Amino acid sequence: MKNATEHSDQASYPASLLDWAGHRKGGVRKPFDNDTGRPLGKQIETKLVHQLNIWVDNLIQNALHENTPRFIMLVGGPGNGKSDAIDGCISQFDQKLNADGALIKSFTEAFTCDPNSLPPRRVEVPIGQISCGKLPKDLRIWLVQDATESTENNSPEAALLEEITSLAKSSDNKIYICCVNRGILSQVSSLAHEKSTQDIVDLIEEIVSASSVGINLNPCWPLPKNNKFAIWPMDEESLVSTTSGGKSVAHQIFEAALDKQKWPEKCVADEFCPFCENRRQLSTPNQLDSLIGILANYEFVSGKKWTFRDLFSMVTHILVGEGSEFKVKGESTINPCQWAADLIQDCNANKSEIQVLNTLVARLYYHRLFPKWPTLRSKTHREAKRQILSKGELDQLVEKDGKHTAYDHLHFLAYRRLDKSSPITSILLSDHFSTLDAGRASNNSKYKSGLSALICDERFSLSIDDGLSEVRKFLSPLEVKLLKKLAKADNDLSPSLIDKSKYKHALLLQSSLRKFSSVMSKRSLGVRAGICADHDLFFAYKTIGQNKDSKKKIVRQFSALINKDDRFRAGLATTYGQPITNDRRDVALFTKKIKLKYPILDQIAERPGNILPFLELNGLQIPITFQLYKSLNGVASGMMEASLPEEVYAMIDGIKSRIAGHIIRDPKVLEDELFLLIGKNRVNVEIDDYEIETEWVGN
Repeated sequence: MKNATEHSDQASYPASLLDWAGHRKGGVRKPFDNDTGRPLGKQIETKLVHQLNIWVDNLIQNALHENTPRFIMLVGGPGNGKSDAIDGCISQFDQKLNADGALIKSFTEAFTCDPNSLPPRRVEVPIGQISCGKLPKDLRIWLVQDATESTENNSPEAALLEEITSLAKSSDNKIYICCVNRGILSQVSSLAHEKSTQDIVDLIEEIVSASSVGINLNPCWPLPKNNKFAIWPMDEESLVSTTSGGKSVAHQIFEAALDKQKWPEKCVADEFCPFCENRRQLSTPNQLDSLIGILANYEFVSGKKWTFRDLFSMVTHILVGEGSEFKVKGESTINPCQWAADLIQDCNANKSEIQVLNTLVARLYYHRLFPKWPTLRSKTHREAKRQILSKGELDQLVEKDGKHTAYDHLHFLAYRRLDKSSPITSILLSDHFSTLDAGRASNNSKYKSGLSALICDERFSLSIDDGLSEVRKFLSPLEVKLLKKLAKADNDLSPSLIDKSKYKHALLLQSSLRKFSSVMSKRSLGVRAGICADHDLFFAYKTIGQNKDSKKKIVRQFSALINKDDRFRAGLATTYGQPITNDRRDVALFTKKIKLKYPILDQIAERPGNILPFLELNGLQIPITFQLYKSLNGVASGMMEASLPEEVYAMIDGIKSRIAGHIIRDPKVLEDELFLLIGKNRVNVEIDDYEIETEWVGN
């Protein structure tokens, strides 16, 4: 193999993109180390970065004014940009104070340590001495890079509790910046209840509450009751949601990776290089928007936000691959473009042609996004291959025909192994992400020029030739070449050319090839058009609060789910998601019909992210997750409640119990007619002036 590709002096991609992965230096930011964690070569603008820049300006201009918070806590897990945000914040201090790099140098030296040891938990650097403004001369910055670290004398939670207590009670001139996760905050809260005074307990409870995600309507920057503190829940901010300017953080990351100046002007693999094809396609703005739209849908399905580390790993994984895949004899790494060129050369030499084409097609970004394929190793498939594609019979043929292609293709699928070494594959292979598979888009999904998922399925069900004629102008050269080979296999497996006793076996293999071709085309067309499974539902979910009809519809659907015959039924003897084994053991409380409303709320400027849609019942907030929204639509379309997924069924039971617990404490509800149903026997209940009267009605 060759070890180099002819690039221009500036061209370093796609090879350099391998360093963007989350487990390499590009995806992990070390404190004040500019050689790590910034593959774009600069800080990425986020809402937090913007907030910190304003905060630094206010501190310097207002000289620690009481309305400006002084103690900042960035809350979240690993890989979400805390270290990078802090580096940028210190750089802002350095710039605004005209420190000429002195402040950055102080922090860099403080965090520099032996390679075999950990950096200090907390660093203290004087800032007043270099200040040219109104800041106090004794002002210091306390920086806690990782609050999960312990000190010589204290556990992580004890050390953090001590710092928070000191900050709350001390009048010393200091600025405090801390990175912490929710686990440590929870432990601090427990410890505070044991050892601290009530004012400190209340402060920590406010910090914990402000850092929670989901339906949180309270400002966090600063805290309403303790305005010296400001909290920023990092994983509430979506990196794939578009801003008012139409761009997301993910757009910034991908656009840097697609910079044409850093890619070869002419690739050695020519038009059959999957990596350069990925760059060419995603450089089209609408295709990049479509990809990021699908990534945003994953956040709705999973309830998890993408982190910086995830997105950097995603760039590496779907645009190029993993470094281990390009190693020669386990040692040196070949350039990805040269790797593709060498495979094409093997393909042209007719060596493992179908395997080469499958391998290269699998490198296209939309097939990397949804990499799962059936292995076709069932008993019926094995028998069909034995009857129709016997290796011994194929070897006796003078020339290779479509049957050889079918054999090689089915063998490739049967023994293909997905590389699971990348941290991003655990996400892409998860059930949550797999539910988005563009190959499973509904039949009414429309791609372009009148082409739809239904047309793809119909044309490929007739023959691969028919399907290819319909979609070839929209596919990449690699995909077209593969489908041409499969079309020849499809024709040579025609049952009319096979012995009648093997008719059903030929039909099964032919059908499998056609199904593969259709799904491959739908994934290609769907991802580029931003169409995935449940595409219409995702669009409707994102726009729930944008018009009155959508709000009324969701209220009506949810009301129908929890109210039966104009009554609300609260089960008193159920386990979430589990039916009662015997009707005679069932106990339920029936009240008047529950009325809900969809509140009108504006996004809170003092919080990151968007407010999760929710319904409200006398102050009780019921979050409308995507899974719940999908279930409501299913039930409204005629699906039986018992047919809902187990976790959704349990979630609805839990919501009913929350509502029941709320309403039975509401005197206005208890004053109205209500009754118990014990088995099949009804017991009327009347509450008047806190006195309870019951009447046994029977069946």
